[in-house]
Amino acid sequence: MAIVRVQDEGRIIVPEPIRRAMGIETGTELVCIQTGPNTFACHVLPALVGLRAFIDAHTLHDQGMTQEEIDAAIEEGMMADADAEYGALRDRADAGVARGADGRQVDRL
Repeated sequence: MAIVRVQDEGRIIVPEPIRRAMGIETGTELVCIQTGPNTFACHVLPALVGLRAFIDAHTLHDQGMTQEEIDAAIEEGMMADADAEYGALRDRADAGVARGADGRQVDRL
């Protein structure tokens, strides 16, 4: 535990042992949340990464799948999600049948 003093413009100095332990460096962003009438907590925000770095970090490598197989698996998952969310609505749309909320066929404009 450390006692710090609020300086100009609400600045506080995070004690060096805490900065070192949490990897806080100049430019590190923190989010401060009021947790009670006289208390707040600060949390270190993760560093932003580009989309390619995010994908690379969350991709299973050497799984023996081609890019086409990966794309097909993603499409299959998206279709399963759509089926679960919207039921047969997508099938009716693919068949060219438009139906209202009551299930009756309606003319398309």
